[in-house]
Amino acid sequence: MLRTSSSIFWYFLVMSLLYITGNTIFSTPFIGLGYEMSDDYNERTRLMGITNTIGQIAWMIVPWFWALISNPDYIFATQVEGVRKLSIVVAALSIVTGIMPAILKWVAFDQNAAVQTSETLTQLRLADIIVPAGSAFVAIFVMSGYNLTESKMAEIKAELKKRRG
Repeated sequence: MLRTSSSIFWYFLVMSLLYITGNTIFSTPFIGLGYEMSDDYNERTRLMGITNTIGQIAWMIVPWFWALISNPDYIFATQVEGVRKLSIVVAALSIVTGIMPAILKWVAFDQNAAVQTSETLTQLRLADIIVPAGSAFVAIFVMSGYNLTESKMAEIKAELKKRRG
């Protein structure tokens, strides 16, 4: 498909323009509307300060990911393995932290209350049961499509051992 330097150039140019356009369409309202979330100057400044701080913390962590991935003396044997495993961990953390506000909204959690209502505490306990149980059921459903037996597992292990050398 991309055999010449000219075709590679055009591919990256078009993909970069698509990415930059999409990022602009997303980030301009995201940042601009953040300032419209409150009429109070102090609250608006605090809100955007927290947003910026969280974003900067993420960008301070990213270089450490590369340090972990690229050095075989640390955790991962190869860079490919490191990228694969670390991306799964980051995705899982992103999903969990993304779902948490929805759960807190669902259970009517009030951050300003000194003590939560009994209904909120009951719903928090239910969420603490339902979310892991639901995840387990999804995993069981996905894994039910795989026909793994002891002999098939031994065959897979032998093949992996042969590939690794």
